[in-house]
Amino acid sequence: MQFPIFDGTDPKVWKDNYKSYFELYSLPEGMWITSATLHFKENAAKWYQAYKQTHTLGTWAQFCEAVEEEFGADDLRAAMNELLELKQTTTVEEYTTKFQAL
Repeated sequence: MQFPIFDGTDPKVWKDNYKSYFELYSLPEGMWITSATLHFKENAAKWYQAYKQTHTLGTWAQFCEAVEEEFGADDLRAAMNELLELKQTTTVEEYTTKFQAL
């Protein structure tokens, strides 16, 4: 199983994937931030370079909060816009699936 890559999109999915990976391989929590950031790419890698200049590593929970604060705002805004535009055009099941995904 490959280590999950994070490029700045879907921070909540990123957090779940990393947590699952760490539990699956019994990685000690003290190594989570370092392990995760080795697999940051593009915008996430650039953000981390700046972040570590002004912040200490802290806990995993604090780091996840910083990641979600940086990368989650646009996701929330986009999801809210999509939710407002969501209309039922086919089955209730398909509509419910789209609604839950948002």
